[in-house]
Amino acid sequence: MSTFATIDDLPADSRVLVRLDLNSPIEDGQPRDNRRFDRHAETVRELADAGHRVVCLAHQGRPGRDDFTTLAGHADILADHVDRPVGFVADTYGDEALDAIDALDAGEILLLENTRMCDDELPEESPETKAETEFVRTLAGHVDAFVNDAYSAAHREHASLVGFPLVLPSYAGRVMETEYEANTAIATREFDGPVTMVVGGTKATDVIGVMDALDDRVDRFLLGGVAGELFLRAAGHPVGHDVGETDLF
Repeated sequence: MSTFATIDDLPADSRVLVRLDLNSPIEDGQPRDNRRFDRHAETVRELADAGHRVVCLAHQGRPGRDDFTTLAGHADILADHVDRPVGFVADTYGDEALDAIDALDAGEILLLENTRMCDDELPEESPETKAETEFVRTLAGHVDAFVNDAYSAAHREHASLVGFPLVLPSYAGRVMETEYEANTAIATREFDGPVTMVVGGTKATDVIGVMDALDDRVDRFLLGGVAGELFLRAAGHPVGHDVGETDLF
């Protein structure tokens, strides 16, 4: 049994705000389907099947970058994975969004617009500061509970991640629950046998930080992405085109 509240603990017939991480590669202005949709669909589908009214929050890119765009296409992909309609509104906490939230019936799903289009979202500030933002206070007044399923973004002090737990009953979604328990098991080494961790991606500084934090509990790291390139380069192997962060090697 979990030592923290999960969606199993939600009161019946709740109007639930669910933070997902649907950040995706963008091609020709449209998001590409990827495993994040499939994994988060488990949480969203389970909530809808239980009769909750499901309001989803997610981000895409950052202001000023090519992949900073609307979530309209994300709603269509999520609907395919959940196997039921997912409504979309090009608003996050204005009247259009609030009207759509209030109009939800049991089992219906709504995706709000990109959280990073809100001025309150991005600055890294304390949870107490984020909890007082108009963004958090407004949405919190129209839902009963908050579910965080965005494990891959949970280290960020952004409003949609750290503000709502201070003003709403909060629960872990299935992705959050699974990832937290798996990583806790590694951190405490409550099992026999060696541990191999596979890490990759484009944020080598984050990967190296993880390796530093876990080097006494992980026996072997398998590296991909930019971190893998940097370690190969540091060992003297020719890797071709520099893709960034090469000052680290």
